[in-house]
Amino acid sequence: MAHEANFMLPVSIVSPSDLKRVKRELSDINDAMLQIKLRQAGEEQAKLPKTSRHLEDLVALNQLNLLHDSDRQHLTSMLDQLSQHSPVLHMSFNDEPSDKFKDRLITYLRQSFDPYLLVNFGLAPSIGAGCIVRTTNKYFDLSLKTALLSNKQLLINQLIAQPKPNQEGLVA
Repeated sequence: MAHEANFMLPVSIVSPSDLKRVKRELSDINDAMLQIKLRQAGEEQAKLPKTSRHLEDLVALNQLNLLHDSDRQHLTSMLDQLSQHSPVLHMSFNDEPSDKFKDRLITYLRQSFDPYLLVNFGLAPSIGAGCIVRTTNKYFDLSLKTALLSNKQLLINQLIAQPKPNQEGLVA
């Protein structure tokens, strides 16, 4: 993707669905601005739609003004590029990760791999602990379940080698 060097994606925009939501909000703002231009003096003026934290963070981070047509067009163009070309990771956890954990993870991944990386978070309760990471062509199972299953014989040997307690419950 031919990213613009100074365009940044805020940590609050995590997944492709967040990106789509921001695109839809921006489209609603474009429509409202067009209605305002088309209305005659004296007619009831259209109101601008409310914006989400995602869009507000994006606008503030990139120092844009949504009242300017050129800024809205630039943002629309960048969002179109991001939705078509941003890499997407799918990460599954045992439980829903906290917002603080997600923010730290997104920050790390964007600094380490791609500044426009998006992540879909999912649940897989059967994994126990750890996570499963998927990309378009890779699969990494970093779960406790897989680690235990792959070391099953070692675990059995360790359990057999443990000293057995006597009748009083004491280890001899």
